[in-house]
Amino acid sequence: MNTVVLIADSDPRKKIIGGIAVYTKYYLEYLIRNGTHVVFIGKKTQGPVINHFENVEFVETSRMPALFSSVFLIYLFHINRILNLPNDAIIQAQRADWIIPFKNRKNQKVVTLHGSHSKNVSLKKGFFLGKLYSFIEWCGLKTADSVISVSEDNISYYKTLYGSKITSKMKFIPPGIDLTHFENLDRKKARKKYGFKEDEQVVLFLGRFEKEKNPQMLLRAIKESNTTGFFVGSGQLEELLKNLSKELNANITFQKAIENEQVPEILACADVLGLTSLYEGFPMVLIEAMAAGVACISTDVGDVSKMIEEGVTGYIVDESTIVDKLKLILENPSKYRSNCISKARQFTWENNKRKYL
Repeated sequence: MNTVVLIADSDPRKKIIGGIAVYTKYYLEYLIRNGTHVVFIGKKTQGPVINHFENVEFVETSRMPALFSSVFLIYLFHINRILNLPNDAIIQAQRADWIIPFKNRKNQKVVTLHGSHSKNVSLKKGFFLGKLYSFIEWCGLKTADSVISVSEDNISYYKTLYGSKITSKMKFIPPGIDLTHFENLDRKKARKKYGFKEDEQVVLFLGRFEKEKNPQMLLRAIKESNTTGFFVGSGQLEELLKNLSKELNANITFQKAIENEQVPEILACADVLGLTSLYEGFPMVLIEAMAAGVACISTDVGDVSKMIEEGVTGYIVDESTIVDKLKLILENPSKYRSNCISKARQFTWENNKRKYL
C-alpha cells in the first residue's frame, strides 16, 4: 500500500477554517478513497473531533494549539527526527518551507503551492520579512522533487521570482471539491436559520477578514447597491469592518467563522458571492459557491478568469464596476444558477485523478 505524508497547519478531524485546510481535507478524502495510507502531520487545534478517517495516522506537532508558523516549522524538524517512514513514502507539504526539515530524507518530496505565501508575508509583515521568507521559500522549492501549483497564474509569478529552474518542476493541477456536499440545499431553511427573509437579496463574503482579502471593497459596494450583506469569517479586520458598517449605515450581518460542514448552508443563503481580494491563487470559495448555484463577482486575481465567465457565472470587477455588476446579477440571480452548477462540475477530484496519481 502506498504511503503519503501530508503536512499542513490544520487538523481535518476538527473544525476547519481557510482555503488550504479545506483543500487538504478534500485531498485527504480523495487519497483514502484510492487506497492510500496517509500520515497526516498537522497543527493541534482546539475543539472536538467531528470527522473520522480510516487508514490515517495523525501526528500533532505539539500539545499546544494555535502555534505561530515559525514555531510550527521548528516542530517539524523535531517530528522529522522521530518519524519512521518507508523509503517509498511520498512527503507532501502544503507550503514550501514545511518541506525543508525533511531535506535529507531519500523519500520523494512534493510541495503544493496555494498562491504565493512570500507575497502574503510582505503585505502583512513588511519588506524585510517578506524578503527573508522568500529566501526560505526558495530553499523549500529547491528541496522539492516536484511542485504542484493549484493556480496556473501562480506559476508565471514564480517564474519572475526564481526563473525556469524552479518552475520547470511545477505542474498546474486545480483543486477539486466534492459536489455531493452541495446537492439538495434548502434555501428557505438556511435563510430562516441565519435570519434572512425569503425574498431578501443577500450578498455573501465568506473568508478571512484580512488585508489581502480586501473585504472593505465589497462592504462599500453592498451599501451603494442598497442590498443586504452577509459577512462570514474572522480575522484582524473584524472590528474595522463592523465600525465601517456602522459608519456607512450598511445592512450587514456578521457571522463568526464556521465549520467547513456549514459552508453549503451558508452559501444557500446567498444570491451573490463576492471576492474582492488583492491577490489569490485558485480561490476554492468561488467553485463552492457555483456548486451551490450562486453567481460570483470577483476582482481579476489568480485564476479567477478560469472560473468566472462574464455574464454566465458572474462578473470580474474592479472599484469602478463592482456596484453596476452587483446590481446586474441581483436583477435576476436565478438565471445564473444552472450555468454555475455546470461550471463547478469541471472542478472535482475525480477530474484531476490522473494528474495527481
